[in-house]
Amino acid sequence: MDNNLSCLPRNLSQNVRIDVKLPWCGVPVITITGSSDVSEGDNAVFTIQASQAPTANLSVTLEVRESSGDGQDFVAPDNEGLKTVTIPSGQLSATYTVSTVDDSTDEVNGMVTVALQDSTAREYSAGHNATASISVEDDDATVVSLARLGSGGLTEGDTVEFILTLGRALVAGEIIDAPLSIGGDSGVSTDDWSLLKKAGDNLNTGVTLSAITTATPQVRFSGAGARRATLQLTVVDDGTTESGESITVALGPDGSETNGFDHLSLTTNVGGGADPHQTQNSFSVTVADLAAQRLVLSQATLAVEEGGSGSYMVKLATQPSGDVTVTVRGTADTDLILDTNDEELDNQETLTFTPSNWDSGQPVKVTAAQDTDSLNDHVTLSHVAAGGDYTGAQPSVAVTVNDDDTLLISVTDAAVQEAEGAELVFKVRLNKALTDSSRTVKVNYATRNGTATAGNDYVATADTLSFAAGDTEKTVKVVVLDDSHDEASETMNLVLSLAADSQQQDGVRFVNPVGTGTITNSDPMPRAWLTRFGRTVSQQVVDVLQDRFSTRPSAPGLALTVAGEELTDAGPLAENQQVLSKLLGFEKVGAPQLVEGSSFSFSPQATATAAGGAGGPGRFSLWGQGALASFRGEEDSVSLEGDVSTALVAAEWRTERWQAGAALSHSWGSGSYQGEVGNNSGDGEISATLTGLFPYGRYGLTPRLDIWAVAGTGWGELSLQPLQPDGEGREYQPDTRLGMAAVGMDGLLMDGGAEGLSLNATADVLTLTTTSEAVKELASSEGAVSRLRLGLEAVRPFPLSGGASLLPSLEIGLRQDSGDGETGFGLELGAGLSWSDAARGISGALQGRTLLTHTDEEFREEGVSFSLGWDPSSGNRGVSLSVSQAWGAVASGGMDSLLSPTVLEAVDDTRTGGQEQFEAKLAYGFPAFGEGLTVSPGLGVVLSSDRRKYSLLWALSPYGEQGQADASWETALEGEREERSSAPTSVGHSLGLRFSLLF
Repeated sequence: MDNNLSCLPRNLSQNVRIDVKLPWCGVPVITITGSSDVSEGDNAVFTIQASQAPTANLSVTLEVRESSGDGQDFVAPDNEGLKTVTIPSGQLSATYTVSTVDDSTDEVNGMVTVALQDSTAREYSAGHNATASISVEDDDATVVSLARLGSGGLTEGDTVEFILTLGRALVAGEIIDAPLSIGGDSGVSTDDWSLLKKAGDNLNTGVTLSAITTATPQVRFSGAGARRATLQLTVVDDGTTESGESITVALGPDGSETNGFDHLSLTTNVGGGADPHQTQNSFSVTVADLAAQRLVLSQATLAVEEGGSGSYMVKLATQPSGDVTVTVRGTADTDLILDTNDEELDNQETLTFTPSNWDSGQPVKVTAAQDTDSLNDHVTLSHVAAGGDYTGAQPSVAVTVNDDDTLLISVTDAAVQEAEGAELVFKVRLNKALTDSSRTVKVNYATRNGTATAGNDYVATADTLSFAAGDTEKTVKVVVLDDSHDEASETMNLVLSLAADSQQQDGVRFVNPVGTGTITNSDPMPRAWLTRFGRTVSQQVVDVLQDRFSTRPSAPGLALTVAGEELTDAGPLAENQQVLSKLLGFEKVGAPQLVEGSSFSFSPQATATAAGGAGGPGRFSLWGQGALASFRGEEDSVSLEGDVSTALVAAEWRTERWQAGAALSHSWGSGSYQGEVGNNSGDGEISATLTGLFPYGRYGLTPRLDIWAVAGTGWGELSLQPLQPDGEGREYQPDTRLGMAAVGMDGLLMDGGAEGLSLNATADVLTLTTTSEAVKELASSEGAVSRLRLGLEAVRPFPLSGGASLLPSLEIGLRQDSGDGETGFGLELGAGLSWSDAARGISGALQGRTLLTHTDEEFREEGVSFSLGWDPSSGNRGVSLSVSQAWGAVASGGMDSLLSPTVLEAVDDTRTGGQEQFEAKLAYGFPAFGEGLTVSPGLGVVLSSDRRKYSLLWALSPYGEQGQADASWETALEGEREERSSAPTSVGHSLGLRFSLLF
């Protein structure tokens, strides 16, 4: 069996073992796709697609199955198993609908899968997309219940346990957020309780607890197995005498639904959402106050400024049975002074309460002395009660003395978009201004590299800032260096330190001594250059293949072309004369001509058994071709250019109608880019190599109309070298990838013959993407380009009496360039009318064209020309006259010049003319030296708005009759006078001698 088969014959024996999955030949390839996900009870719709329309109703076998969750089914049993669907004759697709079951059971989301089955009768083949699945979402809410463990009331300090339980266990990826509401009597607040998860093995699987310091905590269940949360609520002993409280815990709604909570403002993602249990959704518990007596303090914390004072109040919670003495302690070895006598400062540290004044608050005054350090002081004041049923330690007060000597220095972060003249602006701040005019605070600063480096991304700087009396903020600016390559976001640091003057820096410290500078970047390189490089390579591949498609196959053997001249191995010397001329140096050959004009093709002698399929016998061949191109462009004020050389080697199989093969290419590109004028940091050099593989094919719809397609991928490396101000260059070498595809049509749509309408068409679509990987200090890039070209040319000959003929023609060209390169839309119209009378030797032509739209809306171009020729003689003797008049741009070739350039902007460069021009030539051939030679004197004149050209010609050649081959040799002497109105030298003369020999 042929190992290169792309399909299997339908008559293949059942006993043949096949190890590779191949479609059956000549039958449709069937694929299947599914619609979007559905909810239970909705229909899941699948589309069965055929690669070609069947000629009769085609029955396709399907297998319907489902993946169920939680023991429930979404598809009725009679809807599962093997089913059939019919694709009607002449149609490309059919749909198959699977009904899902809508129940009231909370269950895991499921999935319906339909798989294509192979045809036992080999009437179709299952394609790569032979299976499709549609998710079925459950619409029944998951119920969350809440229950307390235990019973009875609580005392302050006690803990109550409760659980939240889901109606089912979650699976991986599912989340339910259950909000709680904790409240109670009017005096209950979040200070009265605390909430935690209970610790222990096998508890709280997949459970997290958040917002526990608020009255609306939230319990999240997530992941496989999550179902139960066990929580503990502890009542806080607040030290306040109360008559008793009641605390209620409930499943709280999220405020968007009346039936409880849902997932509109939460992150619940289970099908059907989640709802609280209708009855098991709350519990309440009563809290008894502790019986112990205690002091009542007006506040638990106190802040005092250095050199200032503050106070708080103390009283008893309940009436004592006798006098109570309260001692305040905690000021030893500190700068705090206590005074419980509000009238005079005498360091009194005790308070006395009696059964009659127990509920009247008494003040404790705290005074903070000045010190010389720069630190805040922290002191805890304790209270000890004695007498009247009050004993032991009581609540305390935490006192903070805010120092007034500390100076705090900080620096802000900065960010800027990389651009010409951009700067990172840092703010260095002092928390308060100096009041002493004789004092100065000095701060050193210096830049430090991060991912951004000095000299490449910014200009390093270091200096000292001085803060005098009244100063609180200074500015530091770091100059950013602009370039043209995309480095993504980079960072550097501005680092602060104190100057060495120790007497001036007393009481100064940093709270944020390092600022981060972020340089954001979105420069076009390397994407801009790489996209154009990839576009040029793709165009070279397409151009070479189109030329290959349009060229008739060469004879078996080796055909070699050098610099546009074909070398033959069996022809006479005359057939290789141009090659010899170039090899001997008589004709100069440039590198572009050598690369583009060189190729080879080798085809072995066809055998009698060669199989060609439709269209005749086939033939295998190897061929190679070179291509050379250049590009220029501009993007985001960056100008770029490049030269690209590509060599292709391919192997192909070709018949009269079919042509298929694969080309291996290797491309070299080099160029440069330049930023804004005067900004050398935006300049650089760039080069790339790319190796690609491009399968291609062509099919002849008719002998003169082809369709073709090519697609492929390429891989290589890019070298980008920015120009550095210090002359030291960096080089980035990311790997690159190319993906491209093109499809087109070219040839004669309608053949009218000698007297009918003929219509030629050319059309193609090209799309490509290029990518480069991220390397250190260079971001990854991705670019895409697409192009559409369409050209139509209509010709209708009209024979006239006496052998004359009239030939009108009309052509239209359209192209659209889109993507990350040059873009635009162009529309070209052209028309012509030619007339000839061979019997009289007279011919005439009228041509015109206009470019209607262009990427530059202000660019317009029109041209009209008229020509007339008279040559009544039958050889190269006698009179000949030609006259032409042109207005505007060149009047012919408009469609080719619109469609041929790689980018639409190049259309501007392909057009010449744009002015009125008259041209005439007159010559007469005389016999000389008997009848063997002809002498032809001639006159010529060209007149336009900016030049005049006059020429005089004498030519000598062998006599030739009309219809004979060109003369084997000719020698000519030609003199010219040219007058230009705009040239520095207005008049120029030239004299030339030309000799040509055909051998």
